Amino acid sequence: QQLVDYAMQAEKSALQHVDDINVAYASSSVSEIIHMNNFGGVYQRQASQNAAYLVAVARDDNSIQNSYEQTVFRNPAKLMTAKQLGERAAHKALAKLAPQKIRNGHMPVILDQQIASSILSSFIDAISGEAIAKKASFLKDKLGDQIASSNINIIDDPLIQQGLGSSSYDGEFFKTTKKHLVKAGILQDWLLDLRMAKKLGLH
Repeated sequence: QQLVDYAMQAEKSALQHVDDINVAYASSSVSEIIHMNNFGGVYQRQASQNAAYLVAVARDDNSIQNSYEQTVFRNPAKLMTAKQLGERAAHKALAKLAPQKIRNGHMPVILDQQIASSILSSFIDAISGEAIAKKASFLKDKLGDQIASSNINIIDDPLIQQGLGSSSYDGEFFKTTKKHLVKAGILQDWLLDLRMAKKLGLH
């Protein structure tokens, strides 16, 4: 009932600013995960996930726009409030109405977190062992090279407390460690499983 109440409150909050809602939901789950390997190793852990998501629809005389907001954490206390979720989705949808052209030129770009995560996902695909082994990545010959601004650091840290992807062991039952993928703009490492590491001669 708490999840239903949360979704309904988020919807009510959004409808104070827009005319319609496409989706409003909230969920909570607990998973039991067991890793085993051929050498008799067994690793067992529990993982929780709490999430809420809302799509708001805004209209004016010329167009219909929608946008979403979501909040996902292991700890439910860290979720944004239902009011915040509804308001943020509504304001994003309203901001898309009556767009205006900007002048041509070079200027700073601010990326929304949803776009930033999409860019990061493409980068992760590009440094995956399979892409490197197949020579299908534009970064295949860039290990140790400057690939971004010196202000850019990308860190793979699977040991973040309550992180959604955190785990002490990876899918092949090796202990996980924190490592720099990009440090001061320089590509430091690939993301390899055991098979691809052997194929690339890096095992």
